[in-house]
Amino acid sequence: MSRTRLALLAIFMLALGVRAAYVASDLHPNYRPWLYGGMAHDIVHDGHWFQINRSAVDFGFTLNSTGPMIEPPDDPQLKYADAHPQWENEIGEPVGEPVVLAALWEITGSERFLPDQILKLLLDSLVVLMVYRIAMRLFNRPRAALLAAGLYAIYPPLAWQVSSPTPDGWAVDFTIAIVAIYLEAIHSSHRWRWLILCGATAGIGSFFRPAVLILPAVLALATIPMTGWCEALRRGLTISAVAFVVLIPWTIRNYEDFHGFYPVRSGGGQVLWEGLGELPNNFGAHLSDEGTYHQVERVYPHIHYDSPAFDAILTRWAERAIKQHPVFYIELVARRVLLATVWSRGLSWMHGGTLSPATYGHGLLSYILHRPFDLLQMAVSPMTFLLAMLSLVLTWRRWRREHLVLIAIVLFVIIPYLPFYLEFRYMLPSLFAYLLWIGLGADLLLERVSQRRLAGSSVINLPNPAS
Repeated sequence: MSRTRLALLAIFMLALGVRAAYVASDLHPNYRPWLYGGMAHDIVHDGHWFQINRSAVDFGFTLNSTGPMIEPPDDPQLKYADAHPQWENEIGEPVGEPVVLAALWEITGSERFLPDQILKLLLDSLVVLMVYRIAMRLFNRPRAALLAAGLYAIYPPLAWQVSSPTPDGWAVDFTIAIVAIYLEAIHSSHRWRWLILCGATAGIGSFFRPAVLILPAVLALATIPMTGWCEALRRGLTISAVAFVVLIPWTIRNYEDFHGFYPVRSGGGQVLWEGLGELPNNFGAHLSDEGTYHQVERVYPHIHYDSPAFDAILTRWAERAIKQHPVFYIELVARRVLLATVWSRGLSWMHGGTLSPATYGHGLLSYILHRPFDLLQMAVSPMTFLLAMLSLVLTWRRWRREHLVLIAIVLFVIIPYLPFYLEFRYMLPSLFAYLLWIGLGADLLLERVSQRRLAGSSVINLPNPAS
């Protein structure tokens, strides 16, 4: 046990160092500069909770999704927007990250993103302990659990995401926390405490990534071979009930402000329409928040961005386009399946930028020799998937029930995005399952090598009968 604790401490420190290096090297990451920061600014500076200042939107602080992660409280345009506010209630984005930012800004007295990045790197480093615990609960092999935790500590895409003040890092941590707590509930004599904690975690996590609300039900189905139908149903209903209790105040707020039933957020229609713009099309879909907004504004001049009415318009447009172009939509979904599995590519975690072999123009061999880091960045995610699937296939008969849990987690992450829109960052919560499979496979490989060495040494040390 002392050796395991020392190993876990070393893994935690390694995770902390890798994530701190990412934060230190990229204090202003290029992603969604003022979307969540704007909401936090409105809470701290103006006392308006879950509202967006339309004047700030007009200056591009919210709709613009490219460019450096700016910290603009002293920006003259933002000062003007604060002095001439036009408030709109927010329902189109998760509100968990703005609340965390606002709390940190209130404590520190400065509207900087660094405290949020530090909090994320600390929490995500602690997640290695949950990864270890999940592996032990599933496979009960300490070396495999330590290998999985170690891989999580150093895996670049997971370490990279803590530097951006967005909900993506929280989605990873909440997914792993829900799985860890659920497995503890299965094995603990105090199951009700763990089930209530799991439900509360899912409810809070939905303010960062709404899809985590269905994860407990997915886990309940996946663990039926372990617990039986009745127990799985009891656990799933208990956790879901607690999670929805957490959401009641927010649901009431949404009903009062928008006169409809919105347990978490709207925005599905916008994602569906913009997702159709992933590929060139002749029906006008754009993969751009700002372009889509202006597209709707031309037809409906008084529409409010991110409102349920705005989303309903885009839902109708998307449904009409899918009905008229079903083959296009099927091809698009098939492409997303590849991007979510064997051709998954995270191309943002290496700050130097990435050039693909197709655009390099000097041949594959030259690409390998002269751009090895680009090759590494493009190959890490596909290789992770392939190694995980190889381990799954080779160990399926021995740990069939346990593998069903991890398969369910991966499907839970991937499937909801296939009809709408898919980015690599949405797949991040599934990566820990792949690392668990790889850790298990590496452990069995090391065990096999050790057994062969022992067998070989036994043969060498056999006494000579002639003597």
